[in-house]
Amino acid sequence: MQSSNTNPVRLAREAAGLSQVQLALRAKRSITTIRNAEQGLATTNTLAAIAKALGVEVYRLRPTTLPLEAPVASRAVAAEATGRGKVAP
Repeated sequence: MQSSNTNPVRLAREAAGLSQVQLALRAKRSITTIRNAEQGLATTNTLAAIAKALGVEVYRLRPTTLPLEAPVASRAVAAEATGRGKVAP
């Protein structure tokens, strides 16, 4: 979960001068859904609706976090380091 102070959904909402309630009405989503989105818990469809309501591109609302899975090269290095053999690309 991401801090709500740095979440791009919250930042975009505040930049637009909207409350959570106003954004929920514009995006046709519940207030709970907006709150969840501001905590980094949103589906792609929800982010698309919020982006449309705010007049921004969807990619601007995606949290900037590291990927859950390491790149293939990193997995190969880790596998060799632990003696577990090679990892297929």
